[in-house]
Amino acid sequence: MNAARKEQLDEDALELVEVPAAVVCAQCGDPECPGCVDVDEPTQASGVVAVIPWERPGATPMARMISTARLSTLNADSLFGSLPGGEVSKAMKFAMLVELLAISSLAVLWAPVIYALAPDFWQAVWAAPAARRTLVSMVVAGIPAAAAAMVALHVVWGLALELGVRRVGGKPSWKRGLRFAAYSCGWDLVTSPFGFIALTLADGPAKAVDALKAAVRVPRKAPRAYARGAHKLSLADAKSSVRIAWFITATVVLVGLLFIGVAAVSAAGL
Repeated sequence: MNAARKEQLDEDALELVEVPAAVVCAQCGDPECPGCVDVDEPTQASGVVAVIPWERPGATPMARMISTARLSTLNADSLFGSLPGGEVSKAMKFAMLVELLAISSLAVLWAPVIYALAPDFWQAVWAAPAARRTLVSMVVAGIPAAAAAMVALHVVWGLALELGVRRVGGKPSWKRGLRFAAYSCGWDLVTSPFGFIALTLADGPAKAVDALKAAVRVPRKAPRAYARGAHKLSLADAKSSVRIAWFITATVVLVGLLFIGVAAVSAAGL
């Protein structure tokens, strides 16, 4: 298949997930609305249920979280391609919750692995009260810090994508970029032990494995769908905006790691 034919197929496929004219804003009922912001009620004049399960009333927070993580992974093209505006705070609560659960489940998974590889370590920690307190303090402080760092990384990526949109001539939407960043954290939950177990219990092991496979591909697909669907960019401009976003994010991460390294060396007095 030649490059021109492949690009045409990509464009045709994306048309299937873009919001048609008959679909109206879930907040105000206006088909031209780019997405209402700071509105608590998920269904108003349109009577349309909110696109994102996390923002729907009626279900438990856990059920809404799992549904949103599943949707952001298995149906990333349609979700991010038609991502509505809305409250950033709600999206960030989702992001922090899923990252806390993902990282906590990784810590629980690694505990028996460390015991199997170095049983003397746990015995030494258990025998020394000071070591126990230090370990507990590290876990209590470390897990939230790691979760916050992961959310921050997604935020950098989401804002960098908006910068990429502006660079190619589009109109950036910083709040929508933050919502994209927050809901993209759902992939981290799906690839965590907690997420895999939750999806296995909800959908069966086969579907959980499918979600895990999809999570590997979705970081490449979702931002392009978002740029094309939410910002109405051409395929070429969408690709360019995503490349710019990856470059900015990688630069920020490298600078951050360099800063941490310098700070660690300085603290050690070397």
